[in-house]
Amino acid sequence: MSGLVRHVLRVKAKSAAFAVEPLPELAERHVRVRTAFSAVSIGTEMTAVTTRPDGTALGYSASGIVEAVGADVADIKLGDRVAVYGAPYVHHATLLDVPVTLVAPVPEDVPLEHAAFGGIGAIALHGVRQANLTFGERALVVGLGPVGHFVALILKAAGMDVVCVEPGARRRELAQSVGLTVVESIEAAEGPFDAALLTAHGPDDLLGACGEKLRLRGSLVVVGDLPVVIPREVMFSREIALSVSRAGGPGRYDPDYEGKAQDYPVAYVRWTEGRNLALMVKRMATHFDLSALVTHTFPASDAAGAYADISADRGATLGILFDFKDLDFMDMA
Repeated sequence: MSGLVRHVLRVKAKSAAFAVEPLPELAERHVRVRTAFSAVSIGTEMTAVTTRPDGTALGYSASGIVEAVGADVADIKLGDRVAVYGAPYVHHATLLDVPVTLVAPVPEDVPLEHAAFGGIGAIALHGVRQANLTFGERALVVGLGPVGHFVALILKAAGMDVVCVEPGARRRELAQSVGLTVVESIEAAEGPFDAALLTAHGPDDLLGACGEKLRLRGSLVVVGDLPVVIPREVMFSREIALSVSRAGGPGRYDPDYEGKAQDYPVAYVRWTEGRNLALMVKRMATHFDLSALVTHTFPASDAAGAYADISADRGATLGILFDFKDLDFMDMA
């Protein structure tokens, strides 16, 4: 063991509390990061707080400063600013040991507050890739939580004609402030669209309603955690291509790619989850207007209070950060 401990936010009694646990020796091809900010994935984490057993760790997207590098790490050094992504390596925690395949450098002109959303952005980017859209085509984005907001920004930056659906007035207002076109309901979205990307929960007929807005042979991509239920007639009449996007991209949940940090050759897998993460962070300063994204920043020490506030008025939130700089925890050598 390394003699270090870290503090990890875990589910406790339908809320959350920090637990202390030892850190092992830093593994080969891993990087140790002291967290500066971690991003809250609202839907995933609120579901975990209310339904998962005590001890479940929370969070999966963060940014910070490199404190140590393991053997065979060549391109990352002590003191580097980085974004990191992916449970079980990344949580709301003071120290993170992350495989190098899930670490991306943060350019100097990108604030760490924004870089903390890199993992959420990678999920959105992989979903967009699944839609197979080309320049000038039309896309329908359903749900403007953090992932949906990123999906819409990516599509806009790529030259698509984007229409978003969001019933929450506050989120509609935030999206419109960065130039996105937003309507309140699917019925108000004027089709046909080349693809529809769903990032939010909804009624049982949500996929069918979106499918009816597609052109012949359009694409329907499920990015969020929602039941895949759609009438066959909707699929058949338009010969729709249906796909379910798997988190941040190729490599996710592969123990060799993640745990052993064995990357895939670019010639065979162009966009892994790690390369999606790196691209999103790199382009944050030049291609994505994140001015409306961060709506709340909470001290990490008040995480339990943050979840209570989110639960009380989820529609008023969008991008939520935990700030670790004032966390009154001492890592003991």
